[in-house]
Amino acid sequence: MSGFTFAETMSGSYFLDEAPQRDLAMSFTVKVEVHSLSRFVRDRMAAIEGEVVLEGRADHRALRGTLEMDLLLGRKLRYEFDFVDDAGRKCRFAGQKDVEFTRLMH
Repeated sequence: MSGFTFAETMSGSYFLDEAPQRDLAMSFTVKVEVHSLSRFVRDRMAAIEGEVVLEGRADHRALRGTLEMDLLLGRKLRYEFDFVDDAGRKCRFAGQKDVEFTRLMH
């Protein structure tokens, strides 16, 4: 059974552990790809790739990871991806977007 693809851009802020009071700008754009619809129905996981921008850390750096789309039961989108920052350090991002169905209608 075939799958589907779509693209999404997320933006917001992040902070470093050593300076939690300072919000820094961030954004990422990903292509989301589900190769098998039947497998997606079972595990709700999709592959993602794209780029990330983190103020002071990463300027349009390539990323790869996964997106868990648990919209019905958990009402969440969970992003996890790896990238190499501008200084060559391996980094991992994990974040969650909580979904409110009433807001999706607007």
